Amino acid sequence: MVTDTGLLSRVRRLLFTTQNEETQVEKSYWLYVKPFPKEVEVKESTDSPAHFGPYCYAIDYLMPDGSKILAPRIGTVVEVKDSSDKGGPSREFEYDLNYITTSHGNNEFSQLCHIRHKGALVKVGQTVEEGQLIAYTGSTGWCYEPHLHLMVFKLVKDSKLGFQSLKIRFKD
Repeated sequence: MVTDTGLLSRVRRLLFTTQNEETQVEKSYWLYVKPFPKEVEVKESTDSPAHFGPYCYAIDYLMPDGSKILAPRIGTVVEVKDSSDKGGPSREFEYDLNYITTSHGNNEFSQLCHIRHKGALVKVGQTVEEGQLIAYTGSTGWCYEPHLHLMVFKLVKDSKLGFQSLKIRFKD
């Protein structure tokens, strides 16, 4: 399901624009939980070549395809795309990304990317609870290895991209 509320195009620009824009360091207002079950073995990575400038606070969790994705905080789903079955290690796959974007209030959003084809379990407008199973991982979009990409951001008017990533504060 693809629903474009205008936020979709801004999110795509944030994820895939190669401009190096200066951003101020700002932490998330809310506290989040890790978006996967505690028993899942993952490796955390913040040094992706795609994590620079305004998206330098995104986190990649290397994990097997088909792993459970949990809502990192209570919120309302504002975007879901899980129609792509394509992915690979080059930029030609950048628009094949599957993802879920959730609004948490206070102008703060989270986005979980590289969702399995038809792997979303939620729809736009649905309220999700923290820790709720919302999707399964896949290798869609531009990715070098199976992983889950988490980014928290806020919309801003004084940015070329329309929003700014935030340093994520976790409960644990």
